[in-house]
Amino acid sequence: MDASDPADAAVDAALELAHAEGSTLCFCHVIDVKETLLRAAKDGQDAAPILHEMRDQASALLAAAVSRAHAQQITTRTRIVEEAPIEGILQAARAEEASAIVIGTHGRRGIRRLILGSVAEGVVRHAELPVLVTPTRPPLPLANLALSGEAVQHRS
Repeated sequence: MDASDPADAAVDAALELAHAEGSTLCFCHVIDVKETLLRAAKDGQDAAPILHEMRDQASALLAAAVSRAHAQQITTRTRIVEEAPIEGILQAARAEEASAIVIGTHGRRGIRRLILGSVAEGVVRHAELPVLVTPTRPPLPLANLALSGEAVQHRS
C-alpha cells in the first residue's frame, strides 16, 4: 500500500472483505530500493537518508491502516518489503501464505499505461492466488458480489 487514492480504495475493500469473512489482514508496503539507489546516484544524493525517510513513511502508512482495521476488530499484520513492486507484493503474499491479494489501480489506459506499466496488472499476471483489483472510483458494494469458483458475479 502507498499514499494514493487507489491504495485507499484497496484498503477499504480489504477491510470490508476481512470483516465479512473474519479474516486476518496483512498490510504490505514495498520500497523499491534499487530504483531509489539509481535515482539518488543520478542526482548525486546519498540514498541512506532517502531510504530512512521512505521506511518511516511506510511505517506511518501501515500504522494508519492497522488503526482502521483495529477499529473494526480486524486482526492485522504488517510487512515492509524492499524489492521491485510486483515481486515485492508477490513475495509478501507467499511469505504470509495469503489466500488473496487486494490491490488498487489508477486505471490508466492507452499510451500512459504502455509507458508506465501497471503494478496491478503485473501482480494479476504472476500471482498464484486470487487478486481483487479495486478502482479509484467507488466500486459496487462488496455485499452485492457473490464469489463462485473462479468468477465474480453481480447479484441482481
